[in-house]
Amino acid sequence: MPIYGQNQFPKFTYQSVYGDTISNKTLLNKSTLIVVGHISCPGMLFLIRDIQKANIDTVQIILLLENTKEQVLAFNLNDTNDIWGLQRHSFRIKPIEFPTVTFCDKEKLGKKHDGTFIIKSQCNKLKIKYGAFEVPKIYAINNYGQIISKQTGWYYKLTDPKKNILQLFKTKQ
Repeated sequence: MPIYGQNQFPKFTYQSVYGDTISNKTLLNKSTLIVVGHISCPGMLFLIRDIQKANIDTVQIILLLENTKEQVLAFNLNDTNDIWGLQRHSFRIKPIEFPTVTFCDKEKLGKKHDGTFIIKSQCNKLKIKYGAFEVPKIYAINNYGQIISKQTGWYYKLTDPKKNILQLFKTKQ
């Protein structure tokens, strides 16, 4: 039964990097964690690692990323010569297996005159729709597609990430 006063998650229909269609219907009958961010954000990388470490089989995870499809595919490879694969390796993250949607069309990397690289903001397509002015933006969604709680940012060096993730699903009184 829907909970009075809870907001529905905004309507959406997206295609994941692997071709699956994800929509509001995907949220029904399952507890869901929707994470908005980008894979060049340390907080996002810590969160992905903690989600994998927690290994919660009762919660589905959906990532909405301000990255390109190619960046996410490179992130999942074992190529540490690529900046995206190197980040995954550096944070000790396994390849991402949960539905992931990307929103950027082209990669924005900068190179300074001294030869150092800069990862620029890849695009700003999710900030307004999902209020993701700072990331990661995390939404805990109940099995009726309603937002139970939301949080901006993630923790560093959690000893029990499962506890922190499940705490997001506690209904506020």
